[in-house]
Amino acid sequence: MKTLTTKIPKGWEIKKIKEVLSFEQPGNYIVESTAYTPTGKTPVLTANKSFILGYTDEDFGIYTKTPAIIFDDFTTDSKYVDFNFKIKSSAIKILKTIDDATDLKFIYEMIKSSNFQVENHKRHYISQYQEQSIIIPLLTEQKNIANILSSVDIEIQKIDSIILQTEKLKKALMFVLFTKGVDHKKFKKTKIGYVPEEWEIKTFEEFATLQRGFDLPVPDRTIGLYPLVTSNGITDYHNETKIKSPGVVTGRSGTLGNVFYIENDFWPHNTTLYVKDFHKNNEKFVYYKIQNFDLKRFGTGTGVPTLNRNIVHKELVAVPRYVEQVKIAEILSLVDKKILISKKLKNKFIKLKKGLMSDLLSGKVRTIKN
Repeated sequence: MKTLTTKIPKGWEIKKIKEVLSFEQPGNYIVESTAYTPTGKTPVLTANKSFILGYTDEDFGIYTKTPAIIFDDFTTDSKYVDFNFKIKSSAIKILKTIDDATDLKFIYEMIKSSNFQVENHKRHYISQYQEQSIIIPLLTEQKNIANILSSVDIEIQKIDSIILQTEKLKKALMFVLFTKGVDHKKFKKTKIGYVPEEWEIKTFEEFATLQRGFDLPVPDRTIGLYPLVTSNGITDYHNETKIKSPGVVTGRSGTLGNVFYIENDFWPHNTTLYVKDFHKNNEKFVYYKIQNFDLKRFGTGTGVPTLNRNIVHKELVAVPRYVEQVKIAEILSLVDKKILISKKLKNKFIKLKKGLMSDLLSGKVRTIKN
């Protein structure tokens, strides 16, 4: 473990994490039943990205001494919690401040900024993590720093909520638009359910013919203007192109289910399927239709999942007239635009917080008069 050696402001101290935080093993608070519900008395938590796994009505073994930090001993992920909870995993440690001279929220922000290197299949807290050194300001400044960083977190959480609600709206709109269309009164029964009378039932291949992408070995890649699209989206730019824009691409091997609309000439990698023929359908409509079609469900293979276009091509789809395709695409594009604007704003706040953390946690910028 490296010792922290840096110039710090007068009155600040360098301490090991174990000198400011105590830990409690989670055994008394682990949920018995993993049959979680969307709502309930008590949230079940993990320290990883998902955070709230669900809710339980178990009325025993509830952690109430909040606020606290929950810490994943394997990943070193952590979450600040200010409400009662139960937890899922025995790998979680519950952290609290040892005395009133330390603000827990400040310590949480400090450990979140750590560059600790995680090792696979190993518990870290007792043997290594708590031995790390951190900088501790006076209590007043700890609280000031925590409040500033928390205010940015609150804005990020608000944006996350907007993104989530907008994505739910999009999903609901897609269901309605791809089954009922726009302003239809009469419907007909088909092999794939009721659809507007004017719509046609076609095979997927008649609607949009998929083609496997092209190999491009790493040594042959040279930086250029044209997007290289893999199953994870645009990962690079190449000086050659294979397909004219616009294009629609989805994963063929590895990551399945993502669909990408490409507005420039591009190179579809051999891990993808691209739409070779739109059959005079609106390209943006095809993009949303394939997105809604959930191609991931056709994936096969026990190792790396793959998508066989021949299986997909036989599926039936309901296809509106071109004019209605454009209307549907325009509606969904507006929703996507709102999501994109929100994500860009979120990224700005994330960058703001990183800058503030660098300045405030190092003492470069002070929240009290020197």
